[in-house]
Amino acid sequence: MRRTQATIFLILVGTVSGCASVATKRELNDVQGNIEQRTQKTLDWSFSSNDEEIIRQKIHNALQNYLTVDTAVEVALMNNPSLQASFEELGIAKADVIQAGLLKNPSLHGFIRRPSHDGAANREFEVKQDILSMLTLPLRRTMAGQQLEQMKYRVGQAVLKLDGEVRAGYYTFQSARQMYTMQGKILKAAQSAVELAERQRDAGNINDLVLSGHQMALYQVKMELTQQEAEVIEARENLARLMGLSGDDTSWDVPDDLPYVSKEEPSLKELEAKALAMNFDLAAARQEIKVMQKAVSVSRVGMIPDLQAGFNTEKESDGGKLSGPVFEVEVPLFDQKQSSVARAKAQLRQSEQRLKALEDEILAAVRSKYAKLMAAKNLVETYQDTVIPLHARFIDSLQKHYNYMLVGIYDLLDAKKEEVAAIHKFLENLKEYWVIRSELESLTGERFTFIPEESRESSTMQKDQADMEHRNHQNQGGKS
Repeated sequence: MRRTQATIFLILVGTVSGCASVATKRELNDVQGNIEQRTQKTLDWSFSSNDEEIIRQKIHNALQNYLTVDTAVEVALMNNPSLQASFEELGIAKADVIQAGLLKNPSLHGFIRRPSHDGAANREFEVKQDILSMLTLPLRRTMAGQQLEQMKYRVGQAVLKLDGEVRAGYYTFQSARQMYTMQGKILKAAQSAVELAERQRDAGNINDLVLSGHQMALYQVKMELTQQEAEVIEARENLARLMGLSGDDTSWDVPDDLPYVSKEEPSLKELEAKALAMNFDLAAARQEIKVMQKAVSVSRVGMIPDLQAGFNTEKESDGGKLSGPVFEVEVPLFDQKQSSVARAKAQLRQSEQRLKALEDEILAAVRSKYAKLMAAKNLVETYQDTVIPLHARFIDSLQKHYNYMLVGIYDLLDAKKEEVAAIHKFLENLKEYWVIRSELESLTGERFTFIPEESRESSTMQKDQADMEHRNHQNQGGKS
């Protein structure tokens, strides 16, 4: 008797589509919403060649004028390659969501058997479907969706991180250049002092030892200027890298002077509350707990023995036909998937503890940086309002004594060195203030309001540098 055996199994799943897209426009727009909620900043995404051209034109236009710190951030968000790479994480997570919504493919088995004597061959085909994958599909799809939400927060944090790095880099470059400009003015003063000393030596008013003191001071200033120039180049290259600029995009520039400190700052209590509520890393950690809770549910369903089912029809050589269901089930004698549940529960507890640790870490960082911010602000104000004016008054008085030959040149030089050191400290603390402020904004996920001092000049250092040049001019005309 000849027999033909065939198995037919059809499963219709309305939630699965073969034309699903991994496009991330919606996900990027969700990130945009999160960023705008925290910083009121709009991001530009490129989804077509036309979008790319618009963004390139925006970058080109931005580089034609002095870059503000906000403009520098905007260029970086549009152009930084590392950030653009992080956006692709959304596409990967979206693809995982699609994959999680798909059933396992059915398995097909078949063979053909021919008798040793003449006659028709027996044919057998079998199709079976994994039933357990159907049961876990909604849970797996939900878990993948939660992982996608977690990735949105991760990408959002990458945006804020770059924002803070660009701001810190901007102020560092601005400070380095401002110090370089001041050092150049000091060099001119030192050169003038050497020229004056040479005339005084030729006139017999001073000896070679005094002249050598002026010359050594000049060379010291030259070396410091060279070092400062290298720091300017390094700071500029770092900022350019953060903005994704190179090649022909190097003609940009920033304003000369650092802004003065803000008149008011948010309270520490306010910053702590905002960090807990708005920090993207914390939001991602909380989302991870939801993911692991769903993973526990998936692992529990996975304890059900693997089951495959199908339908079988058998056609014999004489025309007879047999049909009926077929199934295959795993016998859980040894492995009952207990370890999978235990592992998922341990990972859930781990995620919960990581969240607590991260909260403590972020709050500690906020408190530490806030203390540094207020210290830097206090030092800036002290140098600006007290220390630098005291140096200026002391040098003015010392200058008069020097003109009447009541003090020596070394006394005057030492006093001027102390004044320069005070101005350097002022600028270092002013830069530190703005760098720390940028870091705090990244931690809290919110931009601080800047309230300028009404009584401050637009350029903090212009008056101090002008006073230095004036006193140097007096020095040149003092003794001859």
